[in-house]
Amino acid sequence: MNFSYTLTPSLKQELENIQRTRNKILVELIPPKAELEIQWEETLLRIHDLLKLSGENLKKSQIVDSLTFSQKKKDPRQFQTVLSYKNVYDLIRQNWKLNPQKLQAKDIEALFKTVPAFKADTKGVAHVVEFIQVNPEHPVVQAALALILFSSITPQNQENLPISILFSTVFLYKSGFDFRDNVNIAEFIIEDLSRFQELLSGALRDKNLSSYLEYFSQNIALQAERILKKIEKGPIQSSMPNHFYQISERQKSILSLLNRPGLKITNKTVQQYFKVSQITASRDLVKLATLGLIFSAGKGRSVYYTKI
Repeated sequence: MNFSYTLTPSLKQELENIQRTRNKILVELIPPKAELEIQWEETLLRIHDLLKLSGENLKKSQIVDSLTFSQKKKDPRQFQTVLSYKNVYDLIRQNWKLNPQKLQAKDIEALFKTVPAFKADTKGVAHVVEFIQVNPEHPVVQAALALILFSSITPQNQENLPISILFSTVFLYKSGFDFRDNVNIAEFIIEDLSRFQELLSGALRDKNLSSYLEYFSQNIALQAERILKKIEKGPIQSSMPNHFYQISERQKSILSLLNRPGLKITNKTVQQYFKVSQITASRDLVKLATLGLIFSAGKGRSVYYTKI
């Protein structure tokens, strides 16, 4: 691909700052319940910010209703978009966190198959992932490259920007720069969208990415500091009632069943093992999946659940 960039002293300094803050985040002690609450709130924010960038101004309460399968009436299209973004984040965390495997175009297509707006050219995606991985840079630089290069092969519109951000996020997760599942690229883009668009357009026009890379790394560094402060502060004022994070003894037992690496369970497995109805088994599994404690895969009657 015909782009150039320089690892400027400013960029290198920001990467060092990010590394130091990341190390502090990783060793910070935090109770599991408190961490779950922080991650859930960040999940809501990440989805909210992606929706806003795509032109959908949903309130946080509406996103919660979608993710918790509330009985409140909702727009089917918006409901599906919320679930699609949540599903992509879950797949990134499940399949690509600290995954040394080389990313391929087919992996990206599989990741975004539930996102209606995804219509990128397979050859273009293949060129982008190859360019980023042929001589791997720092993970934050890789993520920045992923965002701008993916944007270069797709129309620059409201629908494609969230997909570019999600694609970029994969590279942060691959090398453990997700800051304990709290990284949110959309956050700093939406704070000054005109500045981002100006840098993006200028970099693509001039074929020089240096200024854009500095912008990206500076904002990741600031976000890492914010996340560290939030974790250090401890329990947060959650937008959800306390019982939302509580799981029953049976649900804890389901998690214990999945402690064996590679084990998969289905609704029928839970029914038979715990002698409960299909509806009860479904509620238990959906609750655990909503909290991000287990992951679902497959469709229809072929749906199964895993822990990793």
